[in-house]
Amino acid sequence: MFNPFEAEWVGIPAAEFGGIHIKRAYVIDESFDVLHPAIGIDPGINFGVSWLVNKRLETWWGSLPKQNHDFDYFYIARDFIIMFVRKFQLFKNIDIAIIEAPSYGSQYKQPLLEDVRVGFHAGLTATHFSPEYVPPKTVNKAVFGNGNIAGKKEWIAIGGNGADAAAVALYGGGYRFNE
Repeated sequence: MFNPFEAEWVGIPAAEFGGIHIKRAYVIDESFDVLHPAIGIDPGINFGVSWLVNKRLETWWGSLPKQNHDFDYFYIARDFIIMFVRKFQLFKNIDIAIIEAPSYGSQYKQPLLEDVRVGFHAGLTATHFSPEYVPPKTVNKAVFGNGNIAGKKEWIAIGGNGADAAAVALYGGGYRFNE
């Protein structure tokens, strides 16, 4: 079974997508075959989007372009994820979408990022998904066996938002550490 503490991420060359500079990586594991295909999102101005399909977990991370008004991030995030899902036909085989919920105890203005979070939610809803919000500690407990261990702390070879999104996708796919 997959061990998140031994994951060997493979980098993919960075690319432009929808005017956003995206970094990418993936990990392949035979045991992913027993999991459900899923999308996981770590929302924010600095964001991560991951998907788990067949034996592959891929993650992309980047930063939304600077906006003058917080509410404009809603439109940028929504339009990005709509374009993203429509571009990749593999998403038609995925019916689970999980968005990391706010971490209200965090030092990073989580509640104020709701415009971005809702933008990702609206974009997923517009492309056939019924996304769910899951708190970060719930994801971390399921994927790493401890709510205080996060993807960004364990998978330092990839960007923090991409790592957290990958953990969210694993959670959505049904992965549970030591089960």
